[in-house]
Amino acid sequence: KQSSLSLIPSLLDCLCGASQTTTPSTYARVLSLQILQSLLSASPGTLREQLMKAPDGINRLVDLLGHDASAPTSSGSVLSESAVPEEVRNQAILFLTSLASSSSILARLITFSEGYDRALKIALESFSGLQTAGASSVTMDCLDLCLALAQADDVARELFLGGGDGVGNLNRLAQLMDLKGGERYR
Repeated sequence: KQSSLSLIPSLLDCLCGASQTTTPSTYARVLSLQILQSLLSASPGTLREQLMKAPDGINRLVDLLGHDASAPTSSGSVLSESAVPEEVRNQAILFLTSLASSSSILARLITFSEGYDRALKIALESFSGLQTAGASSVTMDCLDLCLALAQADDVARELFLGGGDGVGNLNRLAQLMDLKGGERYR
């Protein structure tokens, strides 16, 4: 039982780098997220409990979505935007969506860790560059994460309407829905 309890913090360390001098490979980080996804399917209660007990567990997962270079991460780590490869970020979006769907408490923690803000920023970046293969699926995955957060918890829903970092999540959502490319309907 002790070895299974240390698995979650070890996977988080692999994802986020336990030390500042070594960064795990992209492959190892994606694989760690896939293992966490399998654990969520096999034993959701245990995984949720261990993620909440792990130091900055949810914050570290949300940090995989990236952040502004000028802003510190929610867990206080020194993870830079370039330290999160796109493959890891995309897998993290899928895992966080599953987590939010599985627990209203985890959905609230993801929301408080700027989950909406980061997901909508990624969606807008992907949407503006739809020429890139797979950009539309990333945009949809980010919107699925926002939907899972909003459906899981009343507080998370209210925070979505509140807007987070001042730009406003509803404004970002409107930008994603703007099919006329900024031109007003005449």
